[in-house]
Amino acid sequence: MRSFELYLEATILLFVFFGIYSFTKSRITHRNKRLILLTMPLLAIIVPISKGLFTSGGLVNIPVIEMDPVLIESTSSVESFTEVQISWFTVYVVGVALMIFLLLFKITRLILLFRGASKHVERKDVRVLVTSKKESFSFFNRIHLSANLDEEEKNVVLEHEILHYEHLHSLDLVFMEIFHALFWFNPLLILVKRELINVHEYEVDHVLYKKYDAKYLRHLLSYALGASVTHLLLTSQFHKKTTLAKRIEKMKNNKKASKLIPWFIPLVAIIFTLTSWTYSRVVVPVASNYSTTPDQTDDAYKEPQFKGGDEAMIAFIQEHIKYPEESKLKQIEGIVYVGFIVRSSGEIDNVKVRRGVDPMLDAEAQRVVELMPNWIPGEKDGKPADVDYTLPIKFQL
Repeated sequence: MRSFELYLEATILLFVFFGIYSFTKSRITHRNKRLILLTMPLLAIIVPISKGLFTSGGLVNIPVIEMDPVLIESTSSVESFTEVQISWFTVYVVGVALMIFLLLFKITRLILLFRGASKHVERKDVRVLVTSKKESFSFFNRIHLSANLDEEEKNVVLEHEILHYEHLHSLDLVFMEIFHALFWFNPLLILVKRELINVHEYEVDHVLYKKYDAKYLRHLLSYALGASVTHLLLTSQFHKKTTLAKRIEKMKNNKKASKLIPWFIPLVAIIFTLTSWTYSRVVVPVASNYSTTPDQTDDAYKEPQFKGGDEAMIAFIQEHIKYPEESKLKQIEGIVYVGFIVRSSGEIDNVKVRRGVDPMLDAEAQRVVELMPNWIPGEKDGKPADVDYTLPIKFQL
């Protein structure tokens, strides 16, 4: 498993996507902004996970050697589990648990608040709650109105929040909160969530401004002068002082946004292609005990060798590798498949864990392979050639 590497790639891709979005958002419609913001985190995860499933035909034709496992046995037995060791994965799980707990707390708080909500006279699917709180907000079909509003203001605010409900904006926020819980270590998700909330407001403002024109602007300003900045999280808010100026500017700007999303998707496809690009692999199996198969003994192909042969390679690995103490404590064992390319110069390159067991075991196996000295390069048709190796390293307690 390459969990940490995948998380790192996803974080970098999200920064790239959000950077592209930030430079182009002025020419994108509000609906398309919302779609892009929701799909951006998913694409950032899908791309690194999927890139290993695709290969590019005809880029480089590299033979592949798959060897039998090199056995690494623990030199000491684990007597007890009293020693507590914390891995990055443990920290990650604790962080996810805390974020999920916080999300459930927010939802529970909202459910309790809206217990006394009444059905709307005209919209039976909407429940309305009026209290002395200064904020007006909504969560799905539950709408809170401030008691300080007059009847005309209540009607406008109610219409505003109903539009949030009809556009399923609360569903967007819950989805983004869940995603943020799974990737809590990525600080950029805070900006993505904030931008999504703003887009929700722009989308609803656009509809109401077309209907009420300047009257809606005056109402928004008068409401802002008496409203509080506090609010319940996870809700669509009628007013937020920090974005009020932007909302008014968006409504007054008559410049029509172009539908730029058709250009955004091909750009993502190009990034996907570049990160997925790899070499074409032709598997050349190696028999047990690391002996060469007959079909590899002809003059057309000569496989690369560790200096001193396979026995010297096994001795090198067993000498330099260390069974991670944390993995011993957790009784983790298994086979880590490390891939690398023996270049035509004999240099070991592109070392990666192709199938792992545990982050600690994976990292140790990769570290030792990266320590290997140059090999005797392989040959094809009498000329030095790149060869892909897959070396299984078996950790056994």
